[in-house]
Amino acid sequence: MRHTHFALAGFVAGAVLVAPLGAQDRGSRQDAPTGAEIAQAAKATPLDEANRLTAQFQGKPITFTPAAANFSLGGAADLRAGRFVGVLHNEIAGDETGLPPGTYNLFVAQVGGKWRAFAESNGTVVREAIRVRFAKAEGAERKPRFREKGWGIDGAICCVEGMLPGGELGDDPTEDAGAVVSVVVSPATTSIGAGQSVQLKATPRNYLNDPLSGLQIGWTSSNPAIATVGATGFVRAMASGTATLTAIVDGVVGTAQVTVTAPATPTCDCTVKIHTPSGTVTSPRKRVRVTARAERFFFSTIVLSPQSITWSSSDPAVAIIAAKGTSGDDAWADVEGIAPGGVEITATHTDKRASVYVRVTSDPVVSVTIAPTPLSLVLGKSVQLTATVLNELNQPLTRPVTWASSDPALFTVSATGLLTGVKGGSGSVMATSETVRSTAAVTVTVPVSAVVVTPSPATVVAGGRILIAAALRDAAGTALAGRPVAWTTGSAAVATIAPDGVLTGVAPGTTTVSGTSEGVTGTVQVTVQRAKKGTLTTFAQIDF
Repeated sequence: MRHTHFALAGFVAGAVLVAPLGAQDRGSRQDAPTGAEIAQAAKATPLDEANRLTAQFQGKPITFTPAAANFSLGGAADLRAGRFVGVLHNEIAGDETGLPPGTYNLFVAQVGGKWRAFAESNGTVVREAIRVRFAKAEGAERKPRFREKGWGIDGAICCVEGMLPGGELGDDPTEDAGAVVSVVVSPATTSIGAGQSVQLKATPRNYLNDPLSGLQIGWTSSNPAIATVGATGFVRAMASGTATLTAIVDGVVGTAQVTVTAPATPTCDCTVKIHTPSGTVTSPRKRVRVTARAERFFFSTIVLSPQSITWSSSDPAVAIIAAKGTSGDDAWADVEGIAPGGVEITATHTDKRASVYVRVTSDPVVSVTIAPTPLSLVLGKSVQLTATVLNELNQPLTRPVTWASSDPALFTVSATGLLTGVKGGSGSVMATSETVRSTAAVTVTVPVSAVVVTPSPATVVAGGRILIAAALRDAAGTALAGRPVAWTTGSAAVATIAPDGVLTGVAPGTTTVSGTSEGVTGTVQVTVQRAKKGTLTTFAQIDF
């Protein structure tokens, strides 16, 4: 019997009733929703926390769980890959279906490449049809036809207008054979080493499981740090781990899993020898050359290519590989010191290596400068000296300095550079850092305690000249020589005095002449007399 709308026939006439899809007259089955009505209600209904869908039909809830549940059917099938057909009503116990009275959701799925029908109630598959015979059209067995996609995992559950075992196929719906319902990625799993690559292929398929072509395929990787995928599905392994590669076609996805393994470490049946002795010393900005050779013994010693030897430093903050190269059968590396310390320099050939210990000493001292200079020290007084220590780049270094006096009887110098005069005389002070020494001359002067000015008193005629002298003595009364004396006169209108002590009378009168040395002043009273007529004024040299 043919219908304007597709009808789902029962297993046994009169015993099992199936609600027709889209039927207008359901008779006494007004409470039984059709597959189309259920699918329509499901489109706007989200899944709950248990991945179940509850639709409302005539105010009553209808719950569907097969898309979320794994119905193994003895390991033969999974209804997540099936299609919802409709609602089955059974009122007769013990009928041919073997189902107790009740309402069931009906599904079809492929098992082992063959279509089978299943009945489900409250999330449990209670019966698998003994045999499946789809309605024939023009003598050819037909697969179920699906008109539109609906709710389910990856769009798998949909409203089906088709047939059940023993059913009749009504008018054939117009089906979109170009719609993508699945994407198959191959190979589905693969394992490659880091740095290797693999080409994946994504095949979109329609509801008939036929491959589709000419569709745009998008590719993504769950972890590009492990594996990247290009627009054509070309996968490049980056690092060890597992990544999921996803192909997307019209919103339908397919996945493949790629496991990236670490590349195998190459080995060498050889030895590496370093010629440079351990404990080699260098310093910052200085270089020392380390040489190595790789050899393999096969009846005799065979020298391997030095180009295959690589170099490394255990602590680049102490020393670095500044340059490297080969010379004959040897490989060499110039190790440059960075900071004081010790470092292991390693030569490696495949999986064999040898190391040498290189010590980096402190930056060498190249100069020591003493300040202040020149050093003139008053007896009994002290002066703090400083020593500046520099490297070859004129950069200051913090290094210990040793101080010494050439004659401690003249002056002493402390460990911190404090210089103290002991007695008058000349000598030198020395500052030493490492092997570099600097010397500065030191003069200890005895202070002036008294200035004796002579003659005292002094008399000169106006226009005449006399020599005023100053005798300098220390606190012990000892005469001091070689000290400068500054001369001044109390009244230049009476007498003037030159820097060398020559006094000139200017006009009759009395004034005071002062001689000062090192802050100590001595004075003399000078009287200027009027010159007599006919008197010859002469210069008197006075000796003391």
